[in-house]
Order: sequence, then C-alpha cells, then structure tokens
Amino acid sequence: MYKTRLRTLTTTNALTKPDIRTLLVLLVLGFLSAGDVRLKGLVLETKGLLAGAFKGLDEDPEVVVNLVLETVGRELVVERRVGLEARRNMFDEACITEVRRRSSSYAAEEFTS
Repeated sequence: MYKTRLRTLTTTNALTKPDIRTLLVLLVLGFLSAGDVRLKGLVLETKGLLAGAFKGLDEDPEVVVNLVLETVGRELVVERRVGLEARRNMFDEACITEVRRRSSSYAAEEFTS
C-alpha cells in the first residue's frame, strides 16, 4: 500500500488530492501528533509502520517530505517523554538511507535548476 501512487500527483495537489501512499503517511503522522505517549510508543513498536513512511520518501513531493520530517522531529526526536531506546531504534540504517537518498535527489534538483 505504501507504494501506491498517482501518476498525476504534483506538489500543488499533494495534500489536497492525496494518493493512497500520502493518505497512509498522513494517518501515521496523525497517530504521532495525537499527543499520547503510549500511542507514539505503539507506532514505534509496530514493525514497518513508521519505516513505510520513510521508505520511498525520495519520490514524494517536497511538501509531504517536509511534513514527515517536521512531524517526526517534533513528535519523536524532541519529545522527551518518548523513550530514548525507542527513538534510537526508529533511526535504523534503512531510515537514514532513505533520508539521505531524498537529500541527495533534492540537492541534485537544486544544482540543475
């Protein structure tokens, strides 16, 4: 389901007319934004839930990428009520690779423009 995308998705309509992948990412981010520490812990413990939001990030519109990174930063990285071990486990090698891949593709787009 995380791989299902609309071919006509553009940056301007990414959040107003989201595809299935964007809806799933928004659902996961909604769980994180709910504010309940237990719910955040369950999201982190559910295998593949948050990782799916990061996987394929390099193909998402910039507005979706920014939303994912801002929400994860605010609700998990900065949030001290979420356990340190859970936060550490969230950023495994696959997650860091996806973020790095998006950064590389974004830098290449900026360089060619």
